Amino acid sequence: MSWEEKRDAVRREYANYLEAVEATKDREDSGVHPHCDDLILHAPGKCWACDLYPKRQQLRLDLLIAFTGEGWEHTNLRPCPAEASRPLEKIERWGGNVARTTEQQAEADAAWADLVAKWPGVLP
Repeated sequence: MSWEEKRDAVRREYANYLEAVEATKDREDSGVHPHCDDLILHAPGKCWACDLYPKRQQLRLDLLIAFTGEGWEHTNLRPCPAEASRPLEKIERWGGNVARTTEQQAEADAAWADLVAKWPGVLP
């Protein structure tokens, strides 16, 4: 089964969860996703971007769905939808999918600001 076929199967299996995510959207939730892959959601306190979506995090808790990177083996949790279609090692190959704490993001922002300052007019 190709990656795309696995992903489609996961979307069918988690259709109720994905519909509930849509229902949580309001003015606090811009409708975008915290990561490039819309099935990725990290546990509260693990990722500054995911922490901007507390309703989605609560929905995972309520529906007993594991958070990305938290594991579900030997628990009563359903797998993280992102990890159901491919292993975490592949998910995290793209830096935009990796959890970053607020402190880690602040360090990355500061490093980017330093680069922009060193290359004025070249970097945005």
